[in-house]
Amino acid sequence: MRTVAALAIGPIACVAGQTAFRRLYYGDWVPNTYHVKVAFTVERLAAGWEYVSRAGWPNAALIAAVLLSVAAAGFEPRLRRRVFYGVTFAGVWVAYVVVVGGDIMAAHRHLVVAVVIAAITALDGARWLVRGSLRRQAAGVAVVVALLAGYTYGQLTDPQRRRHQGDRWYWAGRPIGMMLRRAFAETQPLLASDAAGCLPYYYRGPALDMLGLCDRYLATHRPASFGRGYIGHELGNGAYTLSRKPDLIAFGSPSGQEQPRWAGGRQLVRMHEFAANYRLVHFRSGPPDRATVVYWARAEDGRIGVQRRPGVVQVPGFLLSAGARSVATLDLEGRLGTVVAPGANARIDHLLLPAGTWRLSVDATGGVAVEVDGPGAGLCGSCGPNDNADLVLPDHPVRRAVTVTLGIPAGAPPVRVFGLRFEAVAPRRGESAVLQR
Repeated sequence: MRTVAALAIGPIACVAGQTAFRRLYYGDWVPNTYHVKVAFTVERLAAGWEYVSRAGWPNAALIAAVLLSVAAAGFEPRLRRRVFYGVTFAGVWVAYVVVVGGDIMAAHRHLVVAVVIAAITALDGARWLVRGSLRRQAAGVAVVVALLAGYTYGQLTDPQRRRHQGDRWYWAGRPIGMMLRRAFAETQPLLASDAAGCLPYYYRGPALDMLGLCDRYLATHRPASFGRGYIGHELGNGAYTLSRKPDLIAFGSPSGQEQPRWAGGRQLVRMHEFAANYRLVHFRSGPPDRATVVYWARAEDGRIGVQRRPGVVQVPGFLLSAGARSVATLDLEGRLGTVVAPGANARIDHLLLPAGTWRLSVDATGGVAVEVDGPGAGLCGSCGPNDNADLVLPDHPVRRAVTVTLGIPAGAPPVRVFGLRFEAVAPRRGESAVLQR
């Protein structure tokens, strides 16, 4: 018992200290991921058993070595307590992994504890096997070498190993996360992400985990169907996410996507407020690791979207990104703008402007053609980086919402647009709904 106490006091102190901290800081006895993943359902048990079963063949030689130790304990009583301890420890851990439903990541990370204990237990059988006469020692060495060769072969041919080696999707979060950190260092927008384990890590700004692993509200408000879906991806609440007013939303992987995959995102895109306030934006990071992503940006009533003051409406350039050929990037000075290529357009839809006369100025590196469409008006013209254009919007029974489109002629060099500024001016007598230089 003294030996047991000496071995146990360290782990008990660590677990007790961590649990006490969790209770004092988070107000809970278990980690947030417990609420997100653990459910005592048939589906979870089946998933856990499948997870453990996948590790059977790659570790078949190790399992055989443990069975050899069990057989050795039958012949040598002094080994029994050690082997019993190791087999029991590993067995309990494997049962725990089955109960919690296993894991979705590549390889077998949740079985590391069992593998280490099994390897230590297997050593007892190997030692027993190579003792005795020279003939027995030679036979024992041959068995041990065969088991090592079998284990090596099992590891090299493990499908999960190959899957892990090719699993690099999460690295897409690095270049784009660092770009967003640089672009929005002052405003610190809230980034909502499904892939909250990698994208916010590099972004280092305020982040919302839409799957709830790092969010207390989502973790403690589980749907009625919880425990029957894809582990770690069942939580989500569109109304809650919208109430947080995220400035950027990345559905799916760090590269983002237009349509969400998980329940909370699907709820979110069906809401009227989402359609009214969010625009799809294509971002591209610079070298050395170029990455193009598709995120939803909050265009209205947010930290980085359209800014409104009495008589002034300012549109940030990145909101004009309208596709893969007009992407928002940083220039060498760290300014974020949309690059307009020849034959492509930059555009913002549903921009609310009251009736009246507005003076439009474009912050860009070159001249652009401007088109403004809206109820009661069809307007076009051009505007250079040092020019202004007057836009007259008449009263109209339909709520005033215009679409602004920028383009450049074929053969012209690309132009980077950093923003639009609309400033209310007094209308001139006899002015009509045209865009005037």
